[in-house]
Amino acid sequence: MKMESFTMTRKKVVLTLWGSLLLSCFASQAEPIPIRDPYFAQARAAWPPATRELQDKSFELIDTGLEGMYSDIFPDAGEWLDSDHLVVNAAQPGWHMQRKGQFQIMLVDARTGKSSVLLPHAMMQCWNASRQLASVKPIPAELPPGIRTVWSLPTFWVMHLGGADRQLTRLSTPQPFDTLTCEATDNGIPLYQQDFGRPLQDINGFLRQGVPKQSFKSDFNTVLFRRGQPSRQIGVRAEEVFFPIYLPYLKRYLLNSGDSQHDSATDRRLAGATWGDRPYDLTPYRLMSPDGEVTEIPYPKIIFSYGVHGFANLLPTPHGLLLNSSGRSSPGLLLLQGEQLYRVWGGQRWFAPGWRQSAYGLKVSPDGCRLAFIHASTWSQDSGNEISILNMCKENNK
Repeated sequence: MKMESFTMTRKKVVLTLWGSLLLSCFASQAEPIPIRDPYFAQARAAWPPATRELQDKSFELIDTGLEGMYSDIFPDAGEWLDSDHLVVNAAQPGWHMQRKGQFQIMLVDARTGKSSVLLPHAMMQCWNASRQLASVKPIPAELPPGIRTVWSLPTFWVMHLGGADRQLTRLSTPQPFDTLTCEATDNGIPLYQQDFGRPLQDINGFLRQGVPKQSFKSDFNTVLFRRGQPSRQIGVRAEEVFFPIYLPYLKRYLLNSGDSQHDSATDRRLAGATWGDRPYDLTPYRLMSPDGEVTEIPYPKIIFSYGVHGFANLLPTPHGLLLNSSGRSSPGLLLLQGEQLYRVWGGQRWFAPGWRQSAYGLKVSPDGCRLAFIHASTWSQDSGNEISILNMCKENNK
């Protein structure tokens, strides 16, 4: 893996790869970025008045009736086996099962919302889609002394998950993958833990973000390492890469998805002189092909003209840019199509008692049609955390 890397000029990829709709959504916006206080004390006074109207768009919504696993670190609605089937960790039926750490692994038919139990008294730690292998933790009826959450349980089962039967089958032979991350360990590339880096799918290697045995360098030119291929610099600063997400419907990795505002690594206003000669004010969103070609999606500044001042996450989809609002304004799930911003789920408040307006753990199906997410009135163990599925390919009244 320690090959000499070489610099390649990043190509400007034409966004019409995904059609004119995506091109119009990703087009650079001319609106200026309002100056905002880094601690939000004077932020509201600095926001410009809204000049555009947010509209509502209704898609088919299926409530599964399942209570998803609450996590304040890595929230996740589940794993898509295919575009119609979702595997989730759901709370066992009963009183306060979330707090008691009692879960079961469920298979959900996204077309109907109906579900069946794949494995009772267990939770899925992670899943390797390429190898159809899952890391599963069996859960005892009561957590042992000293174990406060299921995440701390020490035992893992390696199980096959996938195929036509969509069943979990425990494997007795050792498998070459990490039970904590489900990353392969036999892909011909030394484990990324030996370096500063982010894993990709096991067939694609990982992104190195630093120099071995040295401290992290924010301006390090991220390097792509792949099995049997020369290394390649991708022209993206290490501090602008956050937990790459593979999007099957685009056949690209999304290198960053959080709001670029209010972080000195991604916001010129807070970076000061360390920003250097970067030609943007807010870090754009980047899509990377498996061979390291990068496409930039400019920060959607047009949302400011709708009175929306930020968001938690951004996901490019075949239908436009999906924004999970941060709750500071017009919260919920928003969809930017061209210059029009739509609210596709949610209401006027984010953590509103009695309302189910908090959404998190978003996961888009492989075909880009369905969005699985968890929602609740507050982000806590005792707030329901219901799993729902939004079908963006089926608009109501059409």
